[in-house]
Amino acid sequence: MFAIEIIIKDSLYAVNYGATNEFRRLFTLWQNPEYLEDFFETHKSDLQSEFFGNITIEDAIKKTIDEAYEFEQLVLTIAETGNICVEECLETYFKSLYNHDKYTYPIPVYEKRKAYGPGTKSWLRLYAIRIDDNVFIITGGGIKLTRTMNEREHLQEELQKMEQVKKLLISEGIIDNDSLINYIELQF
Repeated sequence: MFAIEIIIKDSLYAVNYGATNEFRRLFTLWQNPEYLEDFFETHKSDLQSEFFGNITIEDAIKKTIDEAYEFEQLVLTIAETGNICVEECLETYFKSLYNHDKYTYPIPVYEKRKAYGPGTKSWLRLYAIRIDDNVFIITGGGIKLTRTMNEREHLQEELQKMEQVKKLLISEGIIDNDSLINYIELQF
């Protein structure tokens, strides 16, 4: 079982599968040089593929740490604007998980979405479920060095987490921000 926590009320939420919520856990990991060194060593062939060029593990660590800080601040700033979508809001920042999906109106509840890190060719991803206009629940995230999520086990786990959260939301009748707030208040 897991809990859902408020990051920015009426805008951004995150799943907590254990000790900390996914938003905090991911940005902590992405700024941890030891974690990043292990990750990039494990996925060295993906990192040094044609897409990313001949980047060293040391450069990848530095790029990730710098970008993670900027990414976190950007998402929080956008979430703070709430439903006031002047230039960019969560609704436009989080893209459909599947690039071929075209939005229909109204946009369906429980749509799976992703946000890219702000850097060029960013490999940082946040994954979320859309609940309402500009209301998202972060289910996880990852460093994506391959063309599809299905190519690596750590990204397949992110797909499973999204589906697990979607099933909970459906079973609990969470269909909008108000029902999500009610659910969170009943958790504690």
